[in-house]
Parts: sequence; C-alpha cells; structure tokens
Amino acid sequence: MFETVLNFIISLLLIPQVQALIVIVLLAIIGWMIQRWAWTRHVVSLALGAYEYAEEQGLVQNLRGYQKFDPFMDNFTKEFRSQYGRDPTPKDRAKAVEVMEKEVKKTH
Repeated sequence: MFETVLNFIISLLLIPQVQALIVIVLLAIIGWMIQRWAWTRHVVSLALGAYEYAEEQGLVQNLRGYQKFDPFMDNFTKEFRSQYGRDPTPKDRAKAVEVMEKEVKKTH
C-alpha cells in the first residue's frame, strides 16, 4: 500500500506541469517572505528613529517614562505617512511599540 502511494507521488512529480506549479508556489512563498522581511526591517527602522526622537524630546521637555510615548508615536506616525502615504495599521503600530520596548530594556 505504502509503495503504491509512493509510486503515485513520484509519478505526479515527474509531470512537467506539476513541477512548474511547485516552482510557482515556492517562488510565491519566497517572495512573500522577502516582502515580509522588508516590511519588518522598514518599520523597525522608523521605530528606532521615533525612539531616538522621543528620547530627545524627553530631555528637552523633561518627560519621564510613559510620557515619552506620545512623542514616539507622533513621530512614528508622521514618518510612516511620509514613507507610505497612509496611516500605520494597528499591526504596524504594534511592531513599533515592540521595538520601542526592546530599546527601553536595552538602554535603561
């Protein structure tokens, strides 16, 4: 029984149309992964810039702790709009906050 199933699968894989479909699916997955990685890298970059801005504003305005969140999110939103032409989604904001929290842990 197992041998029959294995032979059937092998015979399917030898069909050029099936091979082409497998290649297309693999390329789509790779493309999605690259796009996802690029999005994450860009949001992280914007969040790091917003974190630095919030830290500067904290010094200038004598802000402490959570008071720096508003300048952080305002700057992140402004930069995101200038890059993408739209407001960040909740997912974008969540990733930015995650980056900010990691930076706070790292520096304080």
